[in-house]
Amino acid sequence: MDGNVTATGSVFLINPPGVVVGNGGMVATGGSFVASTHDVTDADFLNDGSLTLSGTSEAEVVNAGTIRSQ
Repeated sequence: MDGNVTATGSVFLINPPGVVVGNGGMVATGGSFVASTHDVTDADFLNDGSLTLSGTSEAEVVNAGTIRSQ
C-alpha cells in the first residue's frame, strides 16, 4: 500500500500473501491497527471478542511508511 488509510476506529488488515506499507504509505487510526498474514474466521471477527489468528502463511508484514494508532 502506497496510499493512505485513515480511520476513526480500529483497522484490521488480513492478507495471507503479505502486507506492505510502502515508502509513501500511511496508516492513521483512532484505535488499533492489526496487520497479519494469518487469517481469522468471520464469526470470531464479528463477535467483537478476542481474535485468534491462524494459518500457514510464511509471508511478511513490512512497514516502510508511517503507522500511527491511538
